[in-house]
Amino acid sequence: MNRSWFAGNGLFAAKCLQFLVEAIDLDLVITSFPHKAGRGMSESKTPVHLKTKPAIPLHLTEELSRDPELLRLLDTSPPDVIFVVDFGQLIREPFLSFSNLGCLNIHPSLLPKFRGAAPIPRAILSGENATGVTVFKLVEAMDAGPILAQKSLLIADEDTSGSLLTKLSTEGSILLLEAIEGLENGRYSFREQDPTLASYAPKIEKHEAFFDWNDQAVHIHNKVRAFNPSPGAFCLFRGKRMKIWRTSVIDNVSGTPGTVLDFIDSCPVVATMDKAILLYEVQPEGKKRTDGGSWTNGARIKKGESFYD
Repeated sequence: MNRSWFAGNGLFAAKCLQFLVEAIDLDLVITSFPHKAGRGMSESKTPVHLKTKPAIPLHLTEELSRDPELLRLLDTSPPDVIFVVDFGQLIREPFLSFSNLGCLNIHPSLLPKFRGAAPIPRAILSGENATGVTVFKLVEAMDAGPILAQKSLLIADEDTSGSLLTKLSTEGSILLLEAIEGLENGRYSFREQDPTLASYAPKIEKHEAFFDWNDQAVHIHNKVRAFNPSPGAFCLFRGKRMKIWRTSVIDNVSGTPGTVLDFIDSCPVVATMDKAILLYEVQPEGKKRTDGGSWTNGARIKKGESFYD
């Protein structure tokens, strides 16, 4: 493999890019144009844009497959492979089959499970004990191309979407390099996915981050983990929105859902439908994140108080 391009936008792509540039020489990095975001509508560059080294040529595009300059480069000096990671743009011909390798993707799930935009939070929400990374070749159908390599990874009880993203980006980048080398010497080969085993991981919508204490403790705990760092799981307390960032499940404790049952190291223990949740880290509306103990003391939380009052 002599020439390679990298196309990506998001944080997962940026972390993969950081790893790959230390191991191989990339000839071009492709990412989307900055977009306006936030209350001030200031321009926000993609994470890949921010992490690209100045020495590597950078190309901004809103539609890679119809970009005149990229089409010209593909015709005059094509790469051997394009790594497409967390990109969010639809890849069409001639980019899919310009070479034997075409476009290789690092996907943070064990395909065909959790195809789609949000495999990491969806795996946590589903209560999965393990996930993984897949290196596969892009085809027109979403995440349906032939698999080159896979690696499993256990999901720890304290893992969040943020921590898993970091782990999987490292494992995925290592696997990609191993798979390319293995393909060249015959140790790896492509195999088709079984479509009957496919499941889907649609984009996370902000309304999904709300939770109610009339739910099982493990479901609430998984929501907190899945939506950390974004958008943040939240509930209502004293009539205002409060984000919950870090929790644990407390067994053999029960009470009226939403009621503060006790305190552990000043952190409140709140009853759920079946067990209880210990609030390690919270963020009241309009304030910064804080540990549960500091919040308890500052807000003067009392035993028996209800989140529904």
